[in-house]
Amino acid sequence: MLNTRALRLRSAISAALLCTGGFALNASAATASYSGNLNAPDGSWNRPFADGSCCSGLGPVTYNAQPFYVGTDGSYSLESSQTYDGYLFVYQGSFDPADQVANFVAGDDDGNGGVTTSNIDNINLTAGTRYIIVDTGFAAGDAGTYTTTITGPGVIYLATLPLVSADVLLGDLSISSNKALARVLTQRLSSLREASWIPQHGFFLQTSHDEHDVDSDAYQAGYHSRSNRITAGLDHKLTPSLVLGAALSYEDGDSNVDASSDQITRTATSLSAFGSYQLTERLHGQGILSYTRADYDLDTNADADTSADELSLLLGLGYHNQLGAVSLDPFARAQYVYSDIDGYRYNNGSEVSQQRARSLRSMFGLDTSMQIKTGAAVLTPRASLAWEHEYKDEARHLYVANNRLQTSNPDRDYFTASIGIEAAFSEELTAYANYSTSIDSVDSYGSAVAGVQLRF
Repeated sequence: MLNTRALRLRSAISAALLCTGGFALNASAATASYSGNLNAPDGSWNRPFADGSCCSGLGPVTYNAQPFYVGTDGSYSLESSQTYDGYLFVYQGSFDPADQVANFVAGDDDGNGGVTTSNIDNINLTAGTRYIIVDTGFAAGDAGTYTTTITGPGVIYLATLPLVSADVLLGDLSISSNKALARVLTQRLSSLREASWIPQHGFFLQTSHDEHDVDSDAYQAGYHSRSNRITAGLDHKLTPSLVLGAALSYEDGDSNVDASSDQITRTATSLSAFGSYQLTERLHGQGILSYTRADYDLDTNADADTSADELSLLLGLGYHNQLGAVSLDPFARAQYVYSDIDGYRYNNGSEVSQQRARSLRSMFGLDTSMQIKTGAAVLTPRASLAWEHEYKDEARHLYVANNRLQTSNPDRDYFTASIGIEAAFSEELTAYANYSTSIDSVDSYGSAVAGVQLRF
């Protein structure tokens, strides 16, 4: 919808209005209104008739499309007041002006106030489902300004506004944090790739910084998150081919929700077990199992805190190819994350239901590195590129004061890239640094890792 369109959201409630975490929570009926101008349209189309059959043949007629969704199942009504002979339609899920019949729900030409009004009364809408209102004219040349109002039993969200605030972001933060932890420990496992030269024991200390930027969409507000993590671990070579280890991590981070003052603080402690096994001279396997206990503090219009139990399992295979001084190592990995977030109550009495978030992603990529010997150290610059696919992280539903809300669908396919360098000052002491980022992803992140490892 064009920037020239003025939007306003208002809640008319016969009882008290409760506000929490960016939500308007209704004790009775609510209304949401917006205004627009068909002289500044989204496009033009050959509109259908009021019963959804195609097509009028009176076009092309300009139109504007306004997505919305509701927080409670029930019967809703729409009323539009226009300065022209107008028409009003509702579609479910998506709207294609070239396929006027698909996803049609309801339509109306002349409403209770005559040719400059349209009314769609008592249509049943489902919470968490995306709907689109199409404001349009009767025939070519019918254009002007309009105001459309939706009325119903539950909270109504216009999709151009930040719809869902802090509460639905907790699952996203849990999953992204566990992905970041896996990146940190994968950095350690990369140094265990050639198990034959690893001494009996090793100690490592790593610090990492992660930042995420996620844009607002039709279902939830965007946010910017920052987190710092420190990880310490030990590993032990059990056989010439098998290395096992354990690590303890502490994370401290905060997230700021776009277009609001909402903030989420996350602190977490993670215990991980990891290992690398040389299956053949060139083929190796690796695994990481982590348990995390996370605490969240939500600072919104009302305050709350909650906790989460998180599990993560990463398994992978890599194949070593040496081409002169350059190593080219293709890999395949899979990570499963499960997060169980406790329900909680804001200090104004509003309750939020328990949440469960799950993610299953695959990673297929290529690691490349080469060794450069200098007088002070052996330097190993590294680079990696991977395609990641998400299988399981579906849109989630939760209840806030009996209103059902839906999170965004995840980004299914995207790329990640990383560059880094390792400096071996002796057989006992190595330092390393790495930076990774997403490419063509809704979740734009950057992750920096630095660490030292001692072998003895």
